[in-house]
Amino acid sequence: MPISASTPVTTASHEALPMQGSAETPLPVRVEIHVPWFTLLKVFIALLCGYAVYVLWPLLLLVFLALFLAVTLHSFVDWLDSKRMKHWISQSVVIGGLVIVLGVGMALLVPALINQAVNFSREYCN
Repeated sequence: MPISASTPVTTASHEALPMQGSAETPLPVRVEIHVPWFTLLKVFIALLCGYAVYVLWPLLLLVFLALFLAVTLHSFVDWLDSKRMKHWISQSVVIGGLVIVLGVGMALLVPALINQAVNFSREYCN
C-alpha cells in the first residue's frame, strides 16, 4: 500500500510504520530518555556512601563490636546493681570476668597454635 501525504500514520505498532526503501526496513524511531539532574545527584550520593562504607569498614566493624559488648555486658552490670552492689564494683566484676574468660581462652589456644606452627615448620621448611 503506497503512503501518500494524506494517509495518516500511527506509531502504535510496527505494521503501521512507514517503510523506507524496501518492505523490511522500518524508518528509524528517535527515543529520548530524560534523566533529571536531581536523580543523577542521588545516584552519585549513593555511590559515595557505598564507597565510604567500603573504606571505613574496619573502623565500623570495631564500633559495632564495641557496641555489642557494651549492650551485652550492661545487662550483667544491671543485674549486679539490683543485688545491692555498688555500680563501680559491679562494673569491675563484669570487666574482671571478661578478662579472665579471655585469658583462659588464650591460655588454651596458644599452646595448640605453637604446636601447629612447630609441626608446620618441621614438615615444610626442611
